[in-house]
Amino acid sequence: MGSVMLRIALKLLIILWLKKPGFTTASSVCYVFHGEEAIDPNQTLVYQSLWCYQQIYDAQVGRKVDLQLLLILSGDVELCPGPECGDCLNINPELECLIKQRGLKCFHLNVRGLWSNLCHVTELLTAHTDIGIFTLSETHIQDEPDELYVINGYSFISLPRSNGLGGGVAVYISEQINWTRRYDLESELECIWLETFPYKTKSFLICSMYRPPDTSSYTHANFKNLFAGMLDLATANLKEVIVMGDLNVNYHRNEDNTEIKSIISVNGFKQIVKEATRTTENTATLIDIIITNNPSVIACTKVVPIAFSDHDLIGCVRKQHHLKYVPKVINCRNTKNYSKELMCDELFKQDWTPVYESTDVNYAWTCMKDIISSCFDKLAPIIKKRIRGKPSPWLTDEIKKAMNTRDILLRKSRKTKFESDIIAYRKKRNEHNCNIP
Repeated sequence: MGSVMLRIALKLLIILWLKKPGFTTASSVCYVFHGEEAIDPNQTLVYQSLWCYQQIYDAQVGRKVDLQLLLILSGDVELCPGPECGDCLNINPELECLIKQRGLKCFHLNVRGLWSNLCHVTELLTAHTDIGIFTLSETHIQDEPDELYVINGYSFISLPRSNGLGGGVAVYISEQINWTRRYDLESELECIWLETFPYKTKSFLICSMYRPPDTSSYTHANFKNLFAGMLDLATANLKEVIVMGDLNVNYHRNEDNTEIKSIISVNGFKQIVKEATRTTENTATLIDIIITNNPSVIACTKVVPIAFSDHDLIGCVRKQHHLKYVPKVINCRNTKNYSKELMCDELFKQDWTPVYESTDVNYAWTCMKDIISSCFDKLAPIIKKRIRGKPSPWLTDEIKKAMNTRDILLRKSRKTKFESDIIAYRKKRNEHNCNIP
């Protein structure tokens, strides 16, 4: 009897103290269902609250129901607990960090069989629709049509291995990007070349590539020569080039495949992935790489752990509307304090006796050169100057002289404000603009 009274008192205390709206008030409803399948509307009843239902039917509840009610009354128990959608999308902080960057997002993954991991790839691209280019290696696609692998919002291109099972490469590219396939750059190797035309920026070449391990029978016997010729042909287009893929060249070991690394560097490419991309219990290798001939336009690079493949996801963000060229440093003379009169005076002050008295013409020439050089170094010292790194073959000496003349006339017209000077400047400006190719 005492235990029953204690249970009743506990219920009343919880009800009066917590004031659970769904139980004690009419701000929510109670849905009651009788039977396995509702055939008649009368079989389902809606009451204002659990409290009203208990009052009407004088419901008697057992210990199991008591426990369920207490859990509901506690206020912090969900009927279907689990992470929210936002939490599911933030499971990879490295991926989120890369996605938040401004620019074109390019990723690569050795998927180890696209068909078995298609649901994971679909989930990744659906959750992050701002991924522009997603390249894949070891797709293991054979004769299946590409329509089986299409994901909404992306175009799909694949190249199966031609001489056996396994291998293969593929590319998912966003439908918002204009592109064309460059068959002229593809060879007998497992690679796909695309030329992309991003909005309001110059086009560039991107390649998805796979090279089997050295121990594989599918490794092309002439890989190095074909690879070198392919990179040379790509750079001959005078465009930015990005190659993403698994070349099975470990960049964490200096002695591994040095010839392939030399081919990459000799052709002006730089490998920009720094962390290991395949980690096992005993090894950590960097074999999934991104090489580019213009690393200044790459904002950042990340290695993202992925659960459905034994290779990590690698990605980079290419800057949009930004083409930065490394400036050149040249040595030149500063002629700010130089004048013809000062140079003559300085030469007059020098001692020319060693030149006049020398019987060896070579020694006399050396002495004269040293005297003249010392005068130039005093009046026009050598300084280092940074100049633009962007090649401008159209900027000839004649055009530079015309630009200087135009600038002189501009400064003169602003200083005098005479109508004749303004007309002369405008005439020279228009003439110069017409001469620029």
